[in-house]
Amino acid sequence: MSDTQIPLTPNERALTLQVTLLQAQLADLKALVAQQAEVIRQLTDKIARLERNSSNSNKPPSSDFVKPPKPPLANGKKRGIGGQPGHQRNMHPGFGPEDVDQTRDHALDTCPNCHHGLLPSDAPPNIARQAELAAKPVIVVEHRAHGGWCPLCQKLHYAPLPATVTEGGLIDPRLQAMIAWLKGKAHASYTTIQEFFKDVLGLALSRGLLAKRNQATAAALAQPVAELCEQLRREPVVNVDETGHKDSSLRRSCWTWIFATPRFTIFRLAASRGSKVLVDVLGRKFRGVVICDYFSAYRKFNRLLKVKLQLCWAHLIRELKALLELSNVAAQRYATRVLGAVRRMFRLVHRREGMDAGDYQRKLREKWQDVRAVARRAPLYGDARKLADRLHRRAEEYGRFVEDLTVEPTNNFGERQLRPVVIDRRITQGTRSAAGRTWCERIWTATATCAQQGRSLFGYLCQAITAHQQGSSVPSLLPG
Repeated sequence: MSDTQIPLTPNERALTLQVTLLQAQLADLKALVAQQAEVIRQLTDKIARLERNSSNSNKPPSSDFVKPPKPPLANGKKRGIGGQPGHQRNMHPGFGPEDVDQTRDHALDTCPNCHHGLLPSDAPPNIARQAELAAKPVIVVEHRAHGGWCPLCQKLHYAPLPATVTEGGLIDPRLQAMIAWLKGKAHASYTTIQEFFKDVLGLALSRGLLAKRNQATAAALAQPVAELCEQLRREPVVNVDETGHKDSSLRRSCWTWIFATPRFTIFRLAASRGSKVLVDVLGRKFRGVVICDYFSAYRKFNRLLKVKLQLCWAHLIRELKALLELSNVAAQRYATRVLGAVRRMFRLVHRREGMDAGDYQRKLREKWQDVRAVARRAPLYGDARKLADRLHRRAEEYGRFVEDLTVEPTNNFGERQLRPVVIDRRITQGTRSAAGRTWCERIWTATATCAQQGRSLFGYLCQAITAHQQGSSVPSLLPG
């Protein structure tokens, strides 16, 4: 056979050249598609991060620009406002005879039909009981301290006025407690409180006087709050969380810290979000468990003082949900698998009531091991890998609730206790001084603690203010 090549015809040469050009164009298009795919992936991830909200990240609900849509009901219908079908109806039981302060009799002289005179009857009356707001709900009491002449001393001596009058000034302890309640519990501004007193109670008070009486209330709460702070260091489990606080007197950021136990809750305002606040409040010898999120201050507190942590599963679940929004298919599949195992574990947690403690813990350990096994099978890189490494590295902190059944797996309780403060932050202008921060710490502490113990905040404030003005011991906020 001859090695000579057969020359290409002009048409063949044109086709060969065309194939070469098309191959070059195809290579360029493949490179362009790959480049655009990478840009699309980056933009998709960026959009997913920008669209993160309180349902798929650690962001608070108040930061949601647009509230995430609520999941549809099982029947596909929209939930209406008001009472729901199947829910137990709640109605006020009405007032009993023991609640009546005065009676008013209503009688007929003539028959409403024929206008004939009516005779007295032994039939029992129709009774309706109604609460009324007095036309003048506040009375002004004039205290007169009479004098007496002592012929021996040759002096005029006056009877002393009650301590609640000399210390309280223009308003008594109950009105002072009402001011504190409106400011601390109802989130009312001093202007709103001033208008309420004038319009509803018929009492004209200056905003300066209102603020002054609240400072006196803060002083009355000093000792009870100090007792709670001392007891806090001995508590076995404490939920801790923090959120921003506005204070115009500070040149740097301020933070509201919450320390919640099943029996009481303490608030602390500090110009720091670091572990120093944890050391100051809980102390260096704290031996309880801190339920918290993955914020660095808690991890440093754990590292420096070997404090036990229970890291919040609600935060981790939101981070897993955020992986579902990314373009990385491997990360999405990983998050789906882990979330499935976590849901199965929490189904058991929610069925804990009524189960034998030993049986519950045995099954919980099995579910926890299933979660760990699924979480280990993660992609080699990216956010999913970081979460897997964290869960493996912090397995003791995430699984402490499995071995210690007195510990909750989430910090939901602490976050719930913090919500009234977040509402107050959105309504008011924050604080303007150290005295304002002290007031907030103490009234928030008293408000949350009384609610936990089923105590009347107004009743407690009346007792505390009266005792403080009389120079006697202020009632404790610790449960009896």
